[in-house]
Amino acid sequence: MMTGLDLLMSLPPWLGYLILGLEILVFVSCAGFVLARLGHKPFWALLLLVPVLQVALWWGLAYTIWPREKLDT
Repeated sequence: MMTGLDLLMSLPPWLGYLILGLEILVFVSCAGFVLARLGHKPFWALLLLVPVLQVALWWGLAYTIWPREKLDT
């Protein structure tokens, strides 16, 4: 049985790169949309392309004040 990587490697190189590029585009676009809904700049989603910064982004996002938690003082 072929795994996903075996299937990807059996394609022509240009098609494999196209599929990977589209997956990355969808991933970063969805993360940018979520960040925009939270009131942050969507460009922070580009940090998801660097694995170490990816962890830092999620860690920082977990400890920020979310829009529904803001207190009206």
